[in-house]
Amino acid sequence: MDQALLFLREGFFHIVSIYSLDHLLFLLALVAIYQLKDWKEILVLASVFTAAHAISLLFSILNWISIPNAIIEWLIALTIFYTCIENLYLTKFKHAKIYIVTCFGLIHGIGFSQTLKELFMGMDYNPWNTFLPFNIGVEIGQLLTLFIFVIIIHLIHRLSFINSKKINQMISIPVAMVALFWLFQRNIF
Repeated sequence: MDQALLFLREGFFHIVSIYSLDHLLFLLALVAIYQLKDWKEILVLASVFTAAHAISLLFSILNWISIPNAIIEWLIALTIFYTCIENLYLTKFKHAKIYIVTCFGLIHGIGFSQTLKELFMGMDYNPWNTFLPFNIGVEIGQLLTLFIFVIIIHLIHRLSFINSKKINQMISIPVAMVALFWLFQRNIF
């Protein structure tokens, strides 16, 4: 049972940590276009993202897929940048967001696998005590983070009377700039 709690805690803190800034910025960019009333859509997107990254995480842990970490880190920055650009300029693709988020979840899951592989060192792999609690911890951390982001966005909208388009710009432009910096910094070409 201690092992399951360790992995649950690691999954949670893998999300709600300053060391997961890229994931936090992705989540912030993901909800920049939504309001509190869109909570069902946000919940669906978060769940699809988690399911996708759980699948690619499992495949990576089992060594069924292997992509160099440098490529994955670059692709993660690209997912953040794309999400911001979509928020700002590609609003007509909103109907396809669930498919895009699924693809991005697959990329982020492979990124998570490195952390999980490090935790597995010297342990017997038991999906019920390791993989499942880690993913539950990730999902709890994501939902908590998304809830906080959406509440902050809601409060900014209500208290300052800044419209949703402006809030989206206030979030997406600086996050896109950070992601663009990472794309150049993590250059794989």
